[in-house]
Amino acid sequence: MRSLSTHHPVQIPQISYASTAPELSDNSRYEFFSRVVPPDSYQAQAMVDIGIKIREPKRGEFDKLIKRLMETSNARGVIIFANEDDIKRVLEASKKANLTGHFVFVGSDSWGAKSSPILGLEEVAEGAVTILPKRDSIDGFDQYFTTRSLENNRRNIWFAEF
Repeated sequence: MRSLSTHHPVQIPQISYASTAPELSDNSRYEFFSRVVPPDSYQAQAMVDIGIKIREPKRGEFDKLIKRLMETSNARGVIIFANEDDIKRVLEASKKANLTGHFVFVGSDSWGAKSSPILGLEEVAEGAVTILPKRDSIDGFDQYFTTRSLENNRRNIWFAEF
């Protein structure tokens, strides 16, 4: 967010495809900032609305986490808002505790459509629901964008500087 504050005095608009920090929604601070993805707070609320939320454990505490879930008799939904490595560790701990099929996992966009967190653990992750912001392709955009250069892009006024 540091770069945003340096652009404010000169009023340079910024549009981000990946900035999800909720703070960036404050139009009074970031009036020239826009994004094409929702803030994390939307995703977090959707996950909380779906099931039980468990905070991300420290490395090495995943077996304890699964044990604690088992001590809660009605704990069946596990919401995971974590990085890919920790997602994998939660699934491994579930498998190690012989709880394949016991939990229904709800994963954030860090899991989304990726297969790396579940490689070798597909049976544990079966039935999981993952959240991923909607993405659409625009016909011809990739071809157009990848052919832009300083020589052929006179339409974009920012290219003139270079």
